[in-house]
Amino acid sequence: MTGDAPLRILLAADFARSKAQRTFFSVERKLANGFIRLGHNVVCFSDRDTARESSLLRSSRRGAAKMNLKLVETARHYQPHVIMVGHADLVTGETWAALREAVKTVRLAQFNVDPTFRPKTMATFGERANHVDVSFITTGDAAAIRAIEPAPKNVHFFPNPVDGSVETARVFERQRNELELDLLFLGTRIGTRDEQIDFLDSHLAPDVRRRFAGGIRGSERISGLAFLNALATAAQNLNIPIDDRRPEALLYSSDRIALLLGQGTAAHTSAPARLDTLYDDGVLAFSSREELAENIVALSKDDERRRRIAQRGWQIAHSRTNSTRVAKYMLECLFALPLSEDYGWPTGPLS
Repeated sequence: MTGDAPLRILLAADFARSKAQRTFFSVERKLANGFIRLGHNVVCFSDRDTARESSLLRSSRRGAAKMNLKLVETARHYQPHVIMVGHADLVTGETWAALREAVKTVRLAQFNVDPTFRPKTMATFGERANHVDVSFITTGDAAAIRAIEPAPKNVHFFPNPVDGSVETARVFERQRNELELDLLFLGTRIGTRDEQIDFLDSHLAPDVRRRFAGGIRGSERISGLAFLNALATAAQNLNIPIDDRRPEALLYSSDRIALLLGQGTAAHTSAPARLDTLYDDGVLAFSSREELAENIVALSKDDERRRRIAQRGWQIAHSRTNSTRVAKYMLECLFALPLSEDYGWPTGPLS
């Protein structure tokens, strides 16, 4: 990578073609947007879709071998400068070697947005790190990275990206009584999520009446554009951990934090993750279920403060962690270039 010369980037991840593009707001799609805005050419290779399409039974596992061959064939024809993969668990060690053979000067990278307390997922991440040049993860906790086995090498933090063409709402511009909901949580019923929502239900009434939780306690999950639009119906949204009995690793969050702040809603997030070091006073942190309930009630009674916090978070997310800036940072790390600016998040290898 020299100067401003355009790159060819092969981005391999789950682009969910078979799911009617419902995940158009995924991290991999935002990164593709960022690379393109930087002037690069991007080919998106959907590994799981390709594997399913390669099997008569539409099984990704049964079609994995053919998918690996097609990935190498794509690289051979496209001759990318960069191959970046996200959660490509079906890509084998032999394929990494074949990619380097097919494209002699290629730079390989991976990115991951999962929490580090999932041993199986992190073992795969650590194994892939032995094949790529740089690994990126949405956790800035060096101790948590060092605990991964097998030990990954050259791991860098990257923030969940926001994209101005995806997160287009500005909830902070609307008063509480103009919005459908005071509080919303959309997620899955894993860990202690049900317990956390049950606790809030018993502690928020009667101060916060208009609230909804989707995807837990038997309620229907919302996906696609409906998911993104739903976030913009609520004055406050929850970014609660999977298991609040386990402290979040430094700077870790799922991509929910980018979606919430990007849409301009007030976001409540776990204090141990210290996301305030990335988003400053644009998030509201809580250390316990009781404090979370207190914070929600306080913002419900002080709508001007709610709107100020939400606007601050929106401004920081769209300026500091936008997809173009994140993509530029990742390329600078991948090509071992001097950083072009102070990005406002931890830089340098965590391992």
